[in-house]
Amino acid sequence: MVSSLNVRILDNPFYRRLCRKRRRCVLRLGGLTLCVYCGFFALIAFGRTLLARPLVGGVASIGILMGLGIIAFSIWIVWRYGRAAHHFDRLTDDIVQELKRCPH
Repeated sequence: MVSSLNVRILDNPFYRRLCRKRRRCVLRLGGLTLCVYCGFFALIAFGRTLLARPLVGGVASIGILMGLGIIAFSIWIVWRYGRAAHHFDRLTDDIVQELKRCPH
């Protein structure tokens, strides 16, 4: 059985907006992560000669540089999701406060 509070939450336009924003954020960040990692794996599988090419001085290769780029990307994506989650938490708090003010 659905309680009246659940119905009020589901009918709240701010809650629906929050759900849309969260879904869009997760799809964008997840899709971007999938593309970056799949692209890197495809390069490992099919572009070994490109990744093995030495950089200036021959100390490192392009593959090392791209691996460091993947690490930097991973750190950025976690930071970006953390910021988005903080924003979503504030929106959730606003919804809860609004529902507390109007206890129908």
